[in-house]
Amino acid sequence: MIKLIKILFVFPLFILLPHCLYSQIHLGIGYTGARLVSNTSIAGGFSFFAGKNIVDMRNSSFSVSTNVKIGMEDKAGTGVIIPLIIAALYYGGDDGNTFNNATTNDAGVNGGTIHLFVDLPLLLHYNFGLGSDEGCKRNWGFYLGGGVSYTTTGFTNISGFSRATDFFGYVMDGGIRFAKNVDINISNTISARKPIGPLNHPIFSEITLALRLEHRKKKSRRQ
Repeated sequence: MIKLIKILFVFPLFILLPHCLYSQIHLGIGYTGARLVSNTSIAGGFSFFAGKNIVDMRNSSFSVSTNVKIGMEDKAGTGVIIPLIIAALYYGGDDGNTFNNATTNDAGVNGGTIHLFVDLPLLLHYNFGLGSDEGCKRNWGFYLGGGVSYTTTGFTNISGFSRATDFFGYVMDGGIRFAKNVDINISNTISARKPIGPLNHPIFSEITLALRLEHRKKKSRRQ
């Protein structure tokens, strides 16, 4: 049953992305820091945004989007992919342990464990101002919305060790767009799975600093 739910959740992402290739899309890349509220483990990684307007209005729009994040989680908040590779090489070359051992034993980084951090949301946004549509001339904008997500991360248990977890959740998401294609996004995911370790009411909070890579249709020139 769980596998079926995951398939039904991920499948729309594969429908959305190919469709965007043949129409106006919004793209972005950034860096995300995240944590389960009231927990000491910190996740971080790169984010990749893709969205498509489904309703256009004057200086505003509604859009469907995803903001995929991938990185790592540990108690120190290392939170980038390159240190994960370095840790893998270190553990693999030191005593012959494999990368899997380095990321599953309790003797990992800083006395804890490195875990994979992945976030796969599907979101509906209301956009206003900058970035809402091609014709908008404003130098700032914002967006608000929500959706659902599937998240893989880690948490620190009552013994002080980091453990892996994954969950589906309900997302509240918003952000501000500035000139120079800068985007600041804040997202909170309420886990549908309760509790998670010592957390009775788990909320996964994220903040992302992104660079928008806007795609615009070329306007034809009249002869």
